[in-house]
Amino acid sequence: MPPRSRLALYVGVGLCLGLGYAFVNRAFDVQTGYGTLPSSLAPVHAFVDQVLPLIAGALLGLAIHYVRVRAQLAEAERGRATELEERLRGVERDQAAWVLAASVLHDLRNPIHTLGLLLDDLPLATSDQERDSLLAKARSQIDRVDARLAELRKLPVGAPPALRTVHVDDVAARVASDFGPLAERGGVQVAVRAGKETSATADPAYVRVILESLVQNAIESLRLHETKGRIEIDVHREGPKVHVRVMDPGPGPDPDTRKALFAPLRSTKTGGLGLGLSIARALARAMDGDLVCEEGKLTTFLLELPAEAA
Repeated sequence: MPPRSRLALYVGVGLCLGLGYAFVNRAFDVQTGYGTLPSSLAPVHAFVDQVLPLIAGALLGLAIHYVRVRAQLAEAERGRATELEERLRGVERDQAAWVLAASVLHDLRNPIHTLGLLLDDLPLATSDQERDSLLAKARSQIDRVDARLAELRKLPVGAPPALRTVHVDDVAARVASDFGPLAERGGVQVAVRAGKETSATADPAYVRVILESLVQNAIESLRLHETKGRIEIDVHREGPKVHVRVMDPGPGPDPDTRKALFAPLRSTKTGGLGLGLSIARALARAMDGDLVCEEGKLTTFLLELPAEAA
């Protein structure tokens, strides 16, 4: 029964009891005044006239005390819930730095692997221009490793995400450019499609780590299934959120695999650590966003980020 209905019921019952008491007491008073009250009902009249008001007053005081105690308990419960929520948020934010550190170490393999591929291609270069291009790309991968290690060195303990305005389409374009050489070896392209107003309130390092993990997984999945095609990073604003979808033409995960996609230390890849997606989701949620796998014909991961306030 809804609270308002219960209140109406209680008030109605109280009114009926009060009217019954008033009627009985009035009847006793009238009979006493005319001297027609039977002697056997005299104790009942005395009880109704003298004892019942005392009991009613005691019950009223008890009811007031009960209401006050309930209010105090409810307030204390709200305080405990608020304190617990703040503590959980504090734990999440304090651990965000360590999650980022783990992701940096986990994702160092990407530029190192690309660097190895470029060095393999170096002896096959047929001209000085092609050799210089390969060396330039190799240098960019070394710079990526240095940048990642620099992030790890300057990472403060317990630091929350450095939230600021991030042009998500620019981050996506850099990720696509960095993964271009690795993707092209498998006949795969990485492209970015962006709409207007794609600025989010986020940590650019977190966003880059998430997108790199998703693109890396897409490339490995297409290579595993010997599928060529196009990986698209679609960036659009939808209401108060910036949506980033990473889509590839590979077969999506089956229902059983989908349930455990973001579980740590569970991987469907040979030699995988099972950390990439769990770290990516943890970073997204640390920025008040989220990361989910959408159902559909394409394999699609959706990153939601708070859009920059107008």
